[in-house]
Amino acid sequence: MGPSLPFDRGWESLGISSSMNVEDRGSEFVVTVHLPGADRSRIQAETQGRMLSVVVGPAKGADSRAPGGEAPFEHESFHSRLLLPEPVDEDRMQTEYSEGVLTIRLPKKSVVADEANAEKQD
Repeated sequence: MGPSLPFDRGWESLGISSSMNVEDRGSEFVVTVHLPGADRSRIQAETQGRMLSVVVGPAKGADSRAPGGEAPFEHESFHSRLLLPEPVDEDRMQTEYSEGVLTIRLPKKSVVADEANAEKQD
C-alpha cells in the first residue's frame, strides 16, 4: 500500500468541490453547493425521483479570482449526486447562483399534496 494522507489533507489535489449541504426546513429542502468562480451558464441542477444531480461543465477563462477572493473554479467538470430523504416536487425546484454559492430549493412532495388537498376542501 502507498503512503497515506491525513484525512483532512490532500483533497484539493483530487479535484473535489468543497461542500454540499442539505437543510430540512419543514416544507422544503434547501441544498447549498459551494462553487466559487464557476460559470453560471454551465451549472445544471436536476432531480430524478429523490436523486438530485448538480453538474458544472468546464469554465472558459477561469483565471480571475472569485468573489470573496477564493480561487476560481478550475476543475474540468464537476458532478455530484445526493439522495434526498423524501420525495420532492421536481416542477417547483428553484435555483439561484450568487457569490460562488448555488442554492437549490426543493419543496417536499408531501407538503405540496397537502396544500392541494386543502385548496380542494375550501
